[in-house]
Amino acid sequence: MLRLVRKANEEGYDVVIIACFSDPGLGAAREISKILVLGIQETSLHIAAMLGHRFTVLTPLPHRVPKKERDVRGLGLGEALASVRALGLTVTETEAEPERTKARILDVARAAVEEDGAE
Repeated sequence: MLRLVRKANEEGYDVVIIACFSDPGLGAAREISKILVLGIQETSLHIAAMLGHRFTVLTPLPHRVPKKERDVRGLGLGEALASVRALGLTVTETEAEPERTKARILDVARAAVEEDGAE
């Protein structure tokens, strides 16, 4: 990925967007880049904090919950975090079964609003 960041700088791109919700390599990419580097997790979390008083992060599996909580706190947004909830689906399942995934997202998000005070 860092090779692609260097290439984007050399070819005159305006921005690099890391399109993985864990923002892998974001810090390293920013260190070597003269152009803006955004991660979709960091960007989404800041926008969520601006749009509502409290937000919830949805993640595929339960073992990812603690990492997502640390990520939110690391960005200084811990007070705005209502919860982190797992969908109970692997990434492969979410891609393979979009209708099931959509229904599950709506169910989990609804519970976050009703039970956790997420907006």
